[in-house]
Amino acid sequence: MAKIELRQAIERAFEEIRKIYDEKELNDLLLEEIERSNDTWFVTVGFTRFARIPPFAKAMGQRYVADPNLRDYKEIKLDAQTGEFKSMRDRRLEEYTRL
Repeated sequence: MAKIELRQAIERAFEEIRKIYDEKELNDLLLEEIERSNDTWFVTVGFTRFARIPPFAKAMGQRYVADPNLRDYKEIKLDAQTGEFKSMRDRRLEEYTRL
């Protein structure tokens, strides 16, 4: 039985993402998937990245714009006994890969 429960695994994954990325890069940070397999939690989180905008928009005072096509999905792997961070990898969700 895992020592860290579901909610704790989610919180730990979000903590790790916030350590890795600047808060400005974490727009619409959401839990996407979670799975426990043996002694490992796999927590997938998604967020939308800001893209630089074209010069004409910059001239109108805009600097960045959220682009839904730049949504990133990261899978955080945690030890289910301790909550220790093991790894992070890019993840493509089925809906995302069909676009």
